[in-house]
Amino acid sequence: KVMLIPRAPVVTARSKMVRTSRTVSGLLLVLVLIMAIRLGCQTFVATPRVVPGARILRRCGNFEDIPMVDGYYLDPIHAPTSFVANIYGCTDPWMGGTRFMSRMADKKDSFVIVGCDDSIHWWTLYGTFTDKAQGLVDADFGPKAPAVGMLKCSFKPGSISFLDDNGAATNLWPQLLPTEDFEFAIKDKHSAFNDINGLYTDPSLYKPGSLAGVRVISDRLGKMMRDELVMVGTDDGKVFWTIGGGKWTDKGEGKFTIGSYIGSINKGPTGVAPMRLTMEGDGEPWIKMMVKSDPKSCLDHALYPE
Repeated sequence: KVMLIPRAPVVTARSKMVRTSRTVSGLLLVLVLIMAIRLGCQTFVATPRVVPGARILRRCGNFEDIPMVDGYYLDPIHAPTSFVANIYGCTDPWMGGTRFMSRMADKKDSFVIVGCDDSIHWWTLYGTFTDKAQGLVDADFGPKAPAVGMLKCSFKPGSISFLDDNGAATNLWPQLLPTEDFEFAIKDKHSAFNDINGLYTDPSLYKPGSLAGVRVISDRLGKMMRDELVMVGTDDGKVFWTIGGGKWTDKGEGKFTIGSYIGSINKGPTGVAPMRLTMEGDGEPWIKMMVKSDPKSCLDHALYPE
């Protein structure tokens, strides 16, 4: 039997120089990558208070060339002019037609839409800019309305229009800017229905007459429930952020995570106490809310007389 023993490499001055050169090149490449990552990350979320253990949310990516779609919008088709009870017994105030939109960090040129048609269920859809200079958008409504599918849209600051095959607008969502007397109220009816879905306010940030401290959470893609939780929120009422990829860690116990948030649901006695979300290290629990004012009061009637 013959045992083969690998020959030890011959180390020369030239080979040492080559290895040293490769090591230096590798280190330089790593430094360049670190600098590029740091330059590409920008903080878009203003956190006006510092709470021990609070998590500052950051979005990585350059949004300078993406139209500012972030905001609170109203779909007039789902926003009734008179309030009547729906199948769940919800009457005035009404959140039908509420839509929150926010740009996304992990999908280039895309944004998320979290909306509500019946004051109960909150769904998630996605849109993508196909021509940023012209404000042209493809919004995928297939998960919510399969017969509708992909819709062509046109975005301009203050509104998003939905176009027919000829390019004519068939519907328009105006952006709402809260007036001084606009406010949300604690949702004391149907508060625990549909679990985490809903609109919440962070008491440490919320101010009547603004959207500061507002968060909306959805656990469904269109009509279909799913495991992923999506949250759109704003701390100052102006800059919005999106967190996707949330999940239940124990759905039976109402425990979940969204981004760096670790939370739990506190439903309270049914019909007595409002539903709250406790977020570890984030101060006071978030409270599930409903609109106290008619959202249409936020419209600029000079632009939207009807």
